[in-house]
Amino acid sequence: MKTMFLFLLAVLLCTQVPNATAQIAINEILADPARDWDQDGAIDFRGDEWVEIVNLGTTTVDLQDYWLRDDSSRLPDIGLSGMLAPGAVKVVYGSDVMAWQHDMGWLETGFGLNNSGGDYVFLLYGPYSEELDYQILEQVWVGDHEAEDDRSSGRDPASGQWVLFDGLNPYTGSTEPLGNGCEPTPGESNYCEQPIPDQAMSFGGLKARFR
Repeated sequence: MKTMFLFLLAVLLCTQVPNATAQIAINEILADPARDWDQDGAIDFRGDEWVEIVNLGTTTVDLQDYWLRDDSSRLPDIGLSGMLAPGAVKVVYGSDVMAWQHDMGWLETGFGLNNSGGDYVFLLYGPYSEELDYQILEQVWVGDHEAEDDRSSGRDPASGQWVLFDGLNPYTGSTEPLGNGCEPTPGESNYCEQPIPDQAMSFGGLKARFR
């Protein structure tokens, strides 16, 4: 009886640990591109949208059963693939989404993130199912002021709170998340550090320096 109990406990742990410890999360979202973010030589409102994910855990994760979608339908926008090391990030561009949708024989819509009124981005987990009964690991709301030209919103690595990367399009409002003055960081850490002047200087002193 004890042997059977230990066997069942081992099976239960083996089935739960990968999902419990993977800690894949949405890290940064850019919903309204105004430049060539995927570097394919063209600016495209669908192809240059992007969503970045991060591995917050301590083990490498196989992304095969992870999916991303927006709030327009329950159908995934893209199925993820590859391995993601601890602390590593992966950027999924709208052009990647359309290529995946093309291979699936689906309508090539990209992420289709709203640029007004806001939208949700969902991170899903589970094997492909026609019933679409995936586990929702995370859902992130992208507000109207976040979905403006070349602004992204992302997870602050220090606090875990979401902030607005508005260095390319400054935000002066009071709706959260507030701007941090840094540019979007696809494929890089979300750490933001603004330069601090090493000494004060008057306007007259500044003019004198360049005479």
